Amino acid sequence: MELSPSAQRIRAIAVEHFAEHGYEGASLNLIATAAGMKKASLYFHFANKDQLFLTALEHALATETEHATHTFEAEAATLPGLDYLTAIGARYDEHASLRFLLRAAYAPPAALRDTVAQGHGQFLEHIGETLRARLPQPNASRTNTLVEAYLGAVDSLHVEVLFGNDEHLDRRRTALWSVLTGFWEAGN
Repeated sequence: MELSPSAQRIRAIAVEHFAEHGYEGASLNLIATAAGMKKASLYFHFANKDQLFLTALEHALATETEHATHTFEAEAATLPGLDYLTAIGARYDEHASLRFLLRAAYAPPAALRDTVAQGHGQFLEHIGETLRARLPQPNASRTNTLVEAYLGAVDSLHVEVLFGNDEHLDRRRTALWSVLTGFWEAGN
């Protein structure tokens, strides 16, 4: 859906606001005020809170999918994926799109749970397929296992960045990457 410049501004503010307050704590009044308009004007662009949330989610998913794709494309390692895992903490701190996406994925609004889960699942699937495309393919079964384990690592680090701290994030990333590389190297 093509958004007007005003709707794009509202969406950007909504991503930040939902990232900070979640769905339940979000205020359309505050979003409208931050966008320099009255709440009634916000309804000209978005029918309700659900529509604004889903539009913000779609944008966050697109932004984070693009980030993952570029991170993998720029990596030159034999076993790709470390750069994405390493960037998770800083990305979370610096980009509301990841904060919003993770908050929505791990604490979705009940009425939108299925839609959020589907979008988050497609995001993770994209990461897995991007990794798979970058791996040498000598053993399909081993590749499949590595991709699934890698997605488990991504999921674990997403939870850690959301609920934990930087020290735990670094320790978990190091341990997970060590296991993943050991598994891969043992089979090649």
